[in-house]
Amino acid sequence: MVRCTAKANANYVGLTEDVVLGEKNNDETFNSGRLTVQKDDKGNAITINKEDENGVGDGLVYRNEDGTVNKVDIYLDQGGTVIHNVAAGTADTDAVNVSQLNEAWDQINNNTTAITNIGNKVGELDSRIDEVGAGAAALAALHPLDFDPDDKWDFAAGYGNYRGENAVAIGAFYRPNEDTMFSVGGTVGNDDNMVNAGVSFKIGQGNGVSTSRVAMAKEIKDLRKELEAMKSAMLDVNAGRRLDTSKLQLFPDVPQNHWAYEYVATLAGNGVIEGYPDGNFDGARPMTRYEFAAMLYKAMLNGAKLSDKILTEFAPEIERFTVDVVHKDKDGNPTVERVRVVKRDDAAK
Repeated sequence: MVRCTAKANANYVGLTEDVVLGEKNNDETFNSGRLTVQKDDKGNAITINKEDENGVGDGLVYRNEDGTVNKVDIYLDQGGTVIHNVAAGTADTDAVNVSQLNEAWDQINNNTTAITNIGNKVGELDSRIDEVGAGAAALAALHPLDFDPDDKWDFAAGYGNYRGENAVAIGAFYRPNEDTMFSVGGTVGNDDNMVNAGVSFKIGQGNGVSTSRVAMAKEIKDLRKELEAMKSAMLDVNAGRRLDTSKLQLFPDVPQNHWAYEYVATLAGNGVIEGYPDGNFDGARPMTRYEFAAMLYKAMLNGAKLSDKILTEFAPEIERFTVDVVHKDKDGNPTVERVRVVKRDDAAK
């Protein structure tokens, strides 16, 4: 039961009085402020939501004098009025009930929660992308040095930054040869640490020529040493090794006022010539071929250049000479040597 008031000159019914619709009997009553409509002025019961003879049935309607049909606007102006048992709307223009409204509201809340969770996941993903970017930048900063055949391990460290995130990387490289390299690296500094490992190698036919700058530098250095040694040997051969005039060996039978004193003392001091076992030089004594060959041999050891004729002439005697080391210094260099003639029987052995 609702309250209804029909206002003059208006196309709507206001609900202010109690109205009962739909009782099909012959009574028409109005009492105590209560209006009960049971039949129309033609004696027909009023029916709502039912088609009339003209096929009109869209709710409570009335006809104008010209025969047209208007819908009646019904509004509720009494606080606390509740309409019960409203069916769920199906068409686009149907009203919805509380159940449908609550269902829609729950769905909105669920969607809001899902959107919030997605936003949190996107923020977390964005942070992880920044950390991964910093780690990748740090790993990219690791580089091995050039191949060194004497030092095959290389170590490297790198730093990376990406959109406020920082990472540090360390790595190691091992090259057993010039054509193969093993590597391992990792990052520290954030929750998304990264690790990598790899191997690099060359395939195909090689030319045997090293492309390492370190190996080439070492080879050049060794070649320079060999070149210096060859230059020194050539200078010694061409000019002869200079005698150290401060080295003198005195003989009792060669006085200082003798014209050959300086020559004999300097040659003996530099090991070119020797005296006899009795300590004398005996300069007037004839020299044997062995003694002369010994002198030539010592001269050759000191870098003296000899003609091919002399070498051919004294080849048999020179072959029988040997130099024995009598004493060495702390570095192993000989300081005292002795020239010895090998007997024919010993040479044959």
